[in-house]
Amino acid sequence: MSSKADSISTQQWAQLQKIFDQAMELPAEKRASYVELACDGDEKLRKQTDALVIAADADEELVGDLIRTAADQVLEKSTKTRSQIGSFKVIDVIGTGGMGVVYLGQRIDDEYKQQVAIKILHDGLDSEEALLRFKTERQILANLSHPNIARLLDGGQTEDGLPYLIMEYIDGVPLVAYCDQRRLNVSKRLDLFKQVCSAVASAHRSLVVHRDIKPGNILVDSNGVPKLLDFGIAKVLSNRFEQSDLAKTQLGDRLLTPDYASPEQVQGGAITTSSDIYSLGVLLYQLLCGTRPFRLVNKTPAEMEKIIISETPLPPSKAVGTVKERTDASRAIAADRRNITVDRLQRRLAGELDYIVLMALKKEPQRRYVSASQLAADITRYQKGQPIIAVRDTRRYVAKKFIQRNKIPAAAAVVLIGSLLGFSLMMYQQAKTIAFEKSVSENALDFLTEVFESSTPGALQKEVVTAIDILDVGASRVEQQLQEQPAPRATLQRIIGLAYASNNRTEKAYVHLRQALEIRTELNGIDHPYTADILQNLANLHLSEGQVEQALPLFKQALDVFRNSVSKRFFKTNKSKGQRAIKVVLADLSIAYRSVGKLELAEQYQRDAL
Repeated sequence: MSSKADSISTQQWAQLQKIFDQAMELPAEKRASYVELACDGDEKLRKQTDALVIAADADEELVGDLIRTAADQVLEKSTKTRSQIGSFKVIDVIGTGGMGVVYLGQRIDDEYKQQVAIKILHDGLDSEEALLRFKTERQILANLSHPNIARLLDGGQTEDGLPYLIMEYIDGVPLVAYCDQRRLNVSKRLDLFKQVCSAVASAHRSLVVHRDIKPGNILVDSNGVPKLLDFGIAKVLSNRFEQSDLAKTQLGDRLLTPDYASPEQVQGGAITTSSDIYSLGVLLYQLLCGTRPFRLVNKTPAEMEKIIISETPLPPSKAVGTVKERTDASRAIAADRRNITVDRLQRRLAGELDYIVLMALKKEPQRRYVSASQLAADITRYQKGQPIIAVRDTRRYVAKKFIQRNKIPAAAAVVLIGSLLGFSLMMYQQAKTIAFEKSVSENALDFLTEVFESSTPGALQKEVVTAIDILDVGASRVEQQLQEQPAPRATLQRIIGLAYASNNRTEKAYVHLRQALEIRTELNGIDHPYTADILQNLANLHLSEGQVEQALPLFKQALDVFRNSVSKRFFKTNKSKGQRAIKVVLADLSIAYRSVGKLELAEQYQRDAL
């Protein structure tokens, strides 16, 4: 492919890439026949594609050499045919992508000196789809104004009809390389990253998702200011530009960068601002520990997709020291580039920085940071020694995952501890107001004793007694023995309902929570915090089942009750408890609205919670 006779045009190169990518997704024995069919008699194209396929099976570096050679030929052809674009003369080629070339340009007239970056479509890639994508990028840039986003200065068409963009020229270095070359410590890296978050947040406020956030698209200029570039595959979240969603998401189409792409991108799912949050998480991971969350080298597109979707990344602090592929020398280099030792870097990243990065990298979009601004704010809180959002989310999630992995022992623990705690609290409160302390204690002890005596293998005629068996016995005993004691019955039925819910016994959970709600409403009224607790439990159960419409009114009703209760007697001695209750419901409402894509409402409730 290096000889003049074998030179390849831009259009042929695009066709070759597509056939090669699709061939590599097939079993090895079917690739040759597919390439022959796809090339449709073009012998030159078939030979070039076969060469790439054979090389890919044998040597990853050889594939890279072949691709670079082809790309160099494309650039050589483009450079020779472009000496002037608009009112700027072409100085040099400074970058290339799958669809276009970026030149360094300089004004032709002598009015004033100005260097610019000129982006233009490759010759031959002037299809209707390519033109629309290019024009959409131009319109996006025209509507973005932020100190950390490269500015659009002008645009137009060449004499042969190809569109071009005149952009601010950033004489800079890619973000990660900039930090490494200057041996910036963790704090300075975080400060630069927050500026990138600010740029992304600005784009999101304009309803633009970048979709290709990576170090190469963030240049740091001579003043140390990072600039976000290349909105070529950005997605507009409204139809105001009359843009169809052109940017494909298949790995084989090379319109995303797998190392930085979110799970929903590689699956072809719905793309929202959360996709950029994930990419920011990958970028932050690399800035902090010197590697990316997943190793995708030498992997097929299908293997990449599986890894991104299903594998859980190591915390950055662990990636510094425990990744098998990293030698002692590479770890030492990574630490030295952060002006620190390996051990100290691990300690610095462990804990809250791990939590922040991993929250941005959640597989589920709704569980990531709500916005780039929220991610940056959490970093600021970390730097100031304040509590961060990510820790709370992680602990709750770890607890939930533990219960899912250990359903039987966890459910037994919930029943036992919950019952003891519920009865202890009940007995303490009643002991202060009535004169039957002894009888209440004895009744509680009798109830617990009977539950466990009735749950032996002999009593249940079973070889092995599970936690669900004990739970069923307790549920039955509550209904039978506490008919005349509504307060303890409501407390226990709520605990049992939550235990059933944690063990995926949804129907039984609904029954006990609704009965607890009915009793509490009759005892304390609908406007009592005890009642609001159960409303919130029911709402979360609906939400876990994806029943957002049923969950929302219950959350809002609980919120109203808690807010009213703060100023009433119930919370007079402990207002912070009431405020915590309000905060939790607000956060739940934010999660509910985020799960159905109502991001403005989600952000509103999250801000109220903060």
